[in-house]
Amino acid sequence: MKNFNSLILFLLLGLLFSCSQLVHVDPLGIQENSATALKSPYVIMISLDGFRHDYLKNYDVPFMNSAAKKGIQAKRLIPVFPSKTFPNHYSLITGLYAENHGLVANRFFDPSLNESYQLGVAKNTRQGKWYGGSPLWLSVRDQGMLSASFFWVGSDANINGHYPNYYVPYDGKVANSKRVQQVIDWLKLPESKRPHFLTLYFSDVDSAGHRYGPDSPEVAKAIAEVDQQISTLFENTSKLNLPVNFVIVSDHGMKAIENSKKVYLSEYIDPTKAQFKERGPLTLIYLNKIADLKGYKAALKKVPFTKVYERSELPKKFHFSSNARAGDLILLGEPGAYIYPKKIRPSQEKPKEDKYSGGTHGYDPYESKEMSGIFLSFGPQVAIKGVIEPFENVHVYPYVMGLLGLPVKNKIDGDSKVLMKYIKR
Repeated sequence: MKNFNSLILFLLLGLLFSCSQLVHVDPLGIQENSATALKSPYVIMISLDGFRHDYLKNYDVPFMNSAAKKGIQAKRLIPVFPSKTFPNHYSLITGLYAENHGLVANRFFDPSLNESYQLGVAKNTRQGKWYGGSPLWLSVRDQGMLSASFFWVGSDANINGHYPNYYVPYDGKVANSKRVQQVIDWLKLPESKRPHFLTLYFSDVDSAGHRYGPDSPEVAKAIAEVDQQISTLFENTSKLNLPVNFVIVSDHGMKAIENSKKVYLSEYIDPTKAQFKERGPLTLIYLNKIADLKGYKAALKKVPFTKVYERSELPKKFHFSSNARAGDLILLGEPGAYIYPKKIRPSQEKPKEDKYSGGTHGYDPYESKEMSGIFLSFGPQVAIKGVIEPFENVHVYPYVMGLLGLPVKNKIDGDSKVLMKYIKR
C-alpha cells in the first residue's frame, strides 16, 4: 500500500510539472507542507559559482548592487578549505566543514571504500554514501516543509534515502532562463504543494574565470548575464505576493594563474608510488605504502611555490585533518601557483611571454582574499543593515533556517548567532 501511494503521488506531481520534463520528484518524500510550514516565509538560495567578492564593485552589476542596499551584504564570504566548488557548496548547505561532511575536494579517494569520488561522474556524485550531514532540503523536510532544487551539489543524490521534493539532475547545458522559469513555476504551485526552500545555481562566472582569468571581458559578460537572470527572477516572484527572501552566495573566488609558478611533480618524485587527486592550487596524495611517507615528504619539500603537510600537521583553521579522505600528504600551492602531476604537452600551455593563463581557486582561503566569495540577502524577513563584516560560509545554514522560522536540530559547525541579528522577528 505504501509503494502504491508513493506511485500515485509521483504520478500526481508529474502532472503538476507537465510543462517541464526536467523535474524529478522524491517518491518517498513528504506529500505536502505541514500546517506550520504553510505559515512560513520562502527562501530562494542562489549560488553564483566563482563570483569573487570584489566583482560587485569591479564590474557593472546593477541589480545585485541595488538589491544589497535593501538587506545585508558581507564584505567577503570566506570559503572552507579547500576553496573548491564541491566542498564549499556542501558546506553552505550543511553548515559543516569539509572534514565533517566528507566532500573534502572535487576529486578524492576514500581508503575505507577503496573508491574515488569525482565531479562530473554521475555514478559517483549521485550516490548518497559520499555525503554526510543534513543538507537544508532534508533539514526542512524533517520539519514538515517542502523543498525544490534546480541544481546544487548533492541535490540529485539519495542522501539518507531522500532528495529535495522537487529536483533536477545536474545538466550544465540547461539554459539559465529555463532554470529561472522553473523556480517561478514552483512558486506558483498550490499552497500545499509549494516548496518554501528553493535552490538555484549558475556556473557562467566560474567558467569564464577559469578560461579567461578573473580580470577579463568574458567574466564581465558572464556577470551581466547572471545579474539579469536574478533580476528577472525577482521581478516575477514579486508579482506572486509571497514573502520571498533571497540569499545569494558564491562558493569561492578566483585568482589568475601565474605561468612562472607552474610546477610538475614528476620532476621531484616517483608518481607511481601514490595516487594524486586534484591538481592546480593543491593536490591530495594517497601513498601506496605508508612507509614511503617520510621520503616522499622530503622530496616534495623541494617543490617550489608549495608547502607539504602530513594530514595531522595541517593548520587547525582548515578543519581538514580528521578525515582520511584528505590523503596522507597535502601539497598546497601559494597563491598563483599551479601544480601538475607531470609535464604537460607544450601545446597545452600558454605562450611563455604571457604572464598569466586563466584562473583557478583552491588556495588557502585565509591567506588569499581572492578566494572569498559573495553573500547578500534581502527580503521581508531581512533587516536592512547594509555592509557587514566577513564571515565563514558554514554560518549560512543556520541563517537560512532562521529565515524559514525553523530551529536548527542537527549538529553543525556554523553558529546561529553570527547572522541571526539580521533576521526580522
